[in-house]
Amino acid sequence: FRRVLFRSLNDLDRARSLAIKLLKKHPEAEFIESIAAWPLCIEKVLETLRNIEQQQETSSPLTLPLHKAIGNLLFRKGQTQDALDRYRKALEIAQTADIYAKLGLILNERQDYAEAAKWYRKATLQNNYLSQNSLAILYRDGLGVEKDPKKALELFRKAAKQNYKMAQYNLGIYYAKFSDKEAQRLAVKWLNEAAKQDYAAASAGLLP
Repeated sequence: FRRVLFRSLNDLDRARSLAIKLLKKHPEAEFIESIAAWPLCIEKVLETLRNIEQQQETSSPLTLPLHKAIGNLLFRKGQTQDALDRYRKALEIAQTADIYAKLGLILNERQDYAEAAKWYRKATLQNNYLSQNSLAILYRDGLGVEKDPKKALELFRKAAKQNYKMAQYNLGIYYAKFSDKEAQRLAVKWLNEAAKQDYAAASAGLLP
Protein backbone atom coordinates (compact mmCIF):
# COMPACT_ATOMS: atom_id res chain seq x y z
CA PHE A 1 0.00 0.00 0.00
CA ARG A 2 2.83 2.40 0.82
CA ARG A 3 4.54 1.62 -2.47
CA VAL A 4 1.31 2.61 -4.23
CA LEU A 5 1.28 5.85 -2.20
CA PHE A 6 4.83 6.77 -3.19
CA ARG A 7 4.10 6.03 -6.86
CA SER A 8 1.10 8.37 -6.61
CA LEU A 9 2.96 11.43 -5.34
CA ASN A 10 2.82 13.07 -8.77
CA ASP A 11 -0.98 12.87 -8.55
CA LEU A 12 -1.65 15.02 -5.48
CA ASP A 13 -5.35 14.25 -5.20
CA ARG A 14 -4.69 10.52 -5.28
CA ALA A 15 -1.75 10.88 -2.90
CA ARG A 16 -3.92 12.75 -0.41
CA SER A 17 -6.63 10.11 -0.57
CA LEU A 18 -4.20 7.22 -0.18
CA ALA A 19 -2.36 8.92 2.68
CA ILE A 20 -5.56 9.39 4.65
CA LYS A 21 -6.58 5.77 4.02
CA LEU A 22 -3.17 4.56 5.15
CA LEU A 23 -3.33 6.75 8.25
CA LYS A 24 -6.72 5.31 9.20
CA LYS A 25 -5.68 1.71 8.55
CA HIS A 26 -2.16 1.81 10.00
CA PRO A 27 -1.83 4.69 12.50
CA GLU A 28 1.85 4.17 13.27
CA ALA A 29 3.77 6.72 15.32
CA GLU A 30 6.34 7.58 12.64
CA PHE A 31 3.70 8.06 9.95
CA ILE A 32 1.50 10.13 12.27
CA GLU A 33 4.32 12.61 12.87
CA SER A 34 5.51 12.68 9.26
CA ILE A 35 2.07 13.27 7.71
CA ALA A 36 1.57 16.22 10.08
CA ALA A 37 4.45 17.91 8.27
CA TRP A 38 2.78 17.60 4.86
CA PRO A 39 1.59 20.86 3.24
CA LEU A 40 -1.49 18.97 2.02
CA CYS A 41 -5.03 18.55 3.36
CA ILE A 42 -4.28 19.90 6.84
CA GLU A 43 -7.94 19.96 7.90
CA LYS A 44 -8.57 16.37 6.80
CA VAL A 45 -5.40 15.07 8.46
CA LEU A 46 -6.28 16.93 11.66
CA GLU A 47 -9.79 15.46 11.66
CA THR A 48 -8.40 11.97 11.07
CA LEU A 49 -5.83 12.27 13.85
CA ARG A 50 -8.47 13.46 16.31
CA ASN A 51 -10.66 10.49 15.42
CA ILE A 52 -7.71 8.14 15.94
CA GLU A 53 -7.00 9.82 19.28
CA GLN A 54 -10.55 9.19 20.49
CA GLN A 55 -10.05 5.46 19.90
CA GLN A 56 -6.86 5.25 22.00
CA GLU A 57 -6.38 4.40 25.65
CA THR A 58 -4.68 7.07 27.76
CA SER A 59 -1.52 4.96 28.00
CA SER A 60 -1.42 4.20 24.27
CA PRO A 61 2.03 4.43 22.64
CA LEU A 62 0.35 6.70 20.10
CA THR A 63 -0.60 9.33 22.70
CA LEU A 64 2.70 11.21 22.43
CA PRO A 65 2.98 11.25 18.62
CA LEU A 66 -0.68 12.29 18.39
CA HIS A 67 -0.14 15.24 20.75
CA LYS A 68 2.89 16.32 18.73
CA ALA A 69 1.25 15.85 15.33
CA ILE A 70 -1.99 17.58 16.28
CA GLY A 71 -0.01 20.36 17.94
CA ASN A 72 2.06 20.80 14.80
CA LEU A 73 -1.03 21.04 12.59
CA LEU A 74 -2.69 23.52 14.94
CA PHE A 75 0.46 25.63 14.88
CA ARG A 76 0.47 25.60 11.09
CA LYS A 77 -3.14 26.77 11.15
CA GLY A 78 -2.16 29.70 13.36
CA GLN A 79 -3.90 28.33 16.46
CA THR A 80 -0.88 28.95 18.64
CA GLN A 81 -2.56 28.64 22.05
CA ASP A 82 -4.09 25.27 21.15
CA ALA A 83 -0.74 24.15 19.75
CA LEU A 84 0.98 25.24 22.94
CA ASP A 85 -1.50 23.28 25.05
CA ARG A 86 -0.85 20.17 22.97
CA TYR A 87 2.90 20.41 23.30
CA ARG A 88 2.62 20.97 27.05
CA LYS A 89 0.69 17.69 27.22
CA ALA A 90 3.45 16.07 25.16
CA LEU A 91 5.98 17.45 27.64
CA GLU A 92 4.22 15.62 30.47
CA ILE A 93 5.01 12.36 28.67
CA ALA A 94 8.53 13.04 27.39
CA GLN A 95 11.17 15.70 27.96
CA THR A 96 12.97 15.68 24.62
CA ALA A 97 14.79 18.28 22.55
CA ASP A 98 12.20 18.32 19.77
CA ILE A 99 9.41 19.11 22.25
CA TYR A 100 11.47 21.83 23.94
CA ALA A 101 12.30 23.25 20.51
CA LYS A 102 8.66 23.29 19.41
CA LEU A 103 7.55 24.98 22.62
CA GLY A 104 10.19 27.62 21.98
CA LEU A 105 9.04 28.06 18.38
CA ILE A 106 5.38 28.46 19.34
CA LEU A 107 6.19 30.95 22.08
CA ASN A 108 8.50 32.80 19.70
CA GLU A 109 5.60 33.09 17.25
CA ARG A 110 3.47 34.49 20.07
CA GLN A 111 6.27 37.03 20.72
CA ASP A 112 6.80 35.70 24.24
CA TYR A 113 10.53 35.83 23.64
CA ALA A 114 11.73 35.41 27.21
CA GLU A 115 9.71 32.22 27.64
CA ALA A 116 10.77 31.02 24.19
CA ALA A 117 14.42 31.50 25.17
CA LYS A 118 13.86 29.32 28.24
CA TRP A 119 12.73 26.37 26.12
CA TYR A 120 15.31 26.96 23.42
CA ARG A 121 18.02 26.75 26.09
CA LYS A 122 16.71 23.39 27.28
CA ALA A 123 16.81 22.10 23.71
CA THR A 124 20.33 23.41 23.11
CA LEU A 125 21.52 21.37 26.09
CA GLN A 126 20.63 18.36 23.92
CA ASN A 127 22.49 19.92 20.96
CA ASN A 128 19.33 20.73 19.02
CA TYR A 129 20.49 22.78 16.04
CA LEU A 130 17.08 24.36 15.39
CA SER A 131 17.04 25.85 18.87
CA GLN A 132 20.70 26.83 18.68
CA ASN A 133 19.89 28.95 15.64
CA SER A 134 16.66 30.35 17.09
CA LEU A 135 18.25 31.23 20.43
CA ALA A 136 21.16 32.85 18.58
CA ILE A 137 18.68 35.14 16.81
CA LEU A 138 17.21 36.19 20.15
CA TYR A 139 20.67 37.00 21.49
CA ARG A 140 21.61 38.78 18.28
CA ASP A 141 18.51 40.98 18.33
CA GLY A 142 18.06 41.30 22.10
CA LEU A 143 14.60 39.74 22.09
CA GLY A 144 13.58 38.44 25.52
CA VAL A 145 17.26 38.32 26.52
CA GLU A 146 20.05 40.83 26.87
CA LYS A 147 21.72 41.40 23.50
CA ASP A 148 24.88 39.31 23.34
CA PRO A 149 26.64 39.12 19.94
CA LYS A 150 29.30 36.72 21.25
CA LYS A 151 26.69 34.27 22.52
CA ALA A 152 24.80 34.58 19.24
CA LEU A 153 27.97 33.83 17.29
CA GLU A 154 28.74 30.79 19.44
CA LEU A 155 25.25 29.37 18.89
CA PHE A 156 25.22 30.10 15.15
CA ARG A 157 28.54 28.25 14.87
CA LYS A 158 27.25 25.21 16.74
CA ALA A 159 24.16 24.96 14.52
CA ALA A 160 26.10 25.67 11.32
CA LYS A 161 28.58 22.90 12.12
CA GLN A 162 25.62 20.52 12.24
CA ASN A 163 24.98 21.46 8.59
CA TYR A 164 21.86 23.51 9.31
CA LYS A 165 21.57 25.79 6.31
CA MET A 166 19.72 28.65 8.02
CA ALA A 167 22.42 28.85 10.67
CA GLN A 168 25.10 28.71 7.99
CA TYR A 169 23.41 31.63 6.27
CA ASN A 170 23.05 33.59 9.52
CA LEU A 171 26.68 32.94 10.35
CA GLY A 172 27.77 34.09 6.90
CA ILE A 173 25.76 37.30 7.21
CA TYR A 174 27.23 37.89 10.67
CA TYR A 175 30.79 37.70 9.33
CA ALA A 176 29.92 39.79 6.27
CA LYS A 177 29.43 42.82 8.53
CA PHE A 178 33.18 42.97 9.16
CA SER A 179 35.70 44.26 6.62
CA ASP A 180 38.81 42.28 7.58
CA LYS A 181 39.96 39.52 5.26
CA GLU A 182 39.39 36.65 7.68
CA ALA A 183 35.81 37.72 8.39
CA GLN A 184 35.15 38.07 4.66
CA ARG A 185 36.63 34.62 4.04
CA LEU A 186 34.37 33.08 6.69
CA ALA A 187 31.36 34.96 5.31
CA VAL A 188 31.93 33.47 1.86
CA LYS A 189 32.60 30.03 3.33
CA TRP A 190 29.35 29.83 5.29
CA LEU A 191 27.19 31.46 2.63
CA ASN A 192 28.59 28.92 0.18
CA GLU A 193 27.75 26.08 2.56
CA ALA A 194 24.16 27.31 2.81
CA ALA A 195 23.94 27.82 -0.96
CA LYS A 196 25.06 24.23 -1.54
CA GLN A 197 21.84 23.21 0.20
CA ASP A 198 19.78 25.35 -2.17
CA TYR A 199 19.20 28.10 0.35
CA ALA A 200 18.25 30.89 -2.06
CA ALA A 201 18.92 33.74 0.34
CA ALA A 202 22.51 32.52 0.70
CA SER A 203 23.04 32.50 -3.05
CA ALA A 204 21.77 36.07 -3.23
CA GLY A 205 24.05 37.10 -0.37
CA LEU A 206 27.29 35.63 -1.75
CA LEU A 207 30.13 38.08 -1.71
CA PRO A 208 32.45 38.65 -4.71
